[in-house]
Amino acid sequence: MPTHEDAQVVKALAGRSGSPSGRGPKTAAGKARVSINALTHGISATRLVVPGESRTEWKTHHRTFIEALAPAGPVETALAEHRSDLHRRGCLEAPA
Repeated sequence: MPTHEDAQVVKALAGRSGSPSGRGPKTAAGKARVSINALTHGISATRLVVPGESRTEWKTHHRTFIEALAPAGPVETALAEHRSDLHRRGCLEAPA
């Protein structure tokens, strides 16, 4: 009858033989490339400007959006900036 240790060995060997190359990138270039694999574009996105987008265009959008909302004070400014980010990500429509 197989022992617990035998079962562990079988599981370990099965895992190694099934996906020997599935352990992630090893080089810095590979790690950088896969760091945006799960890039999100919604409310939970962590990057406002993703590769392929222009930081200048983002800044222009941000400035234009804030000017259109005309916030008064630091709380409204923070809310306007947040709304600008959400709009840029496609979660909100532009202010009327």
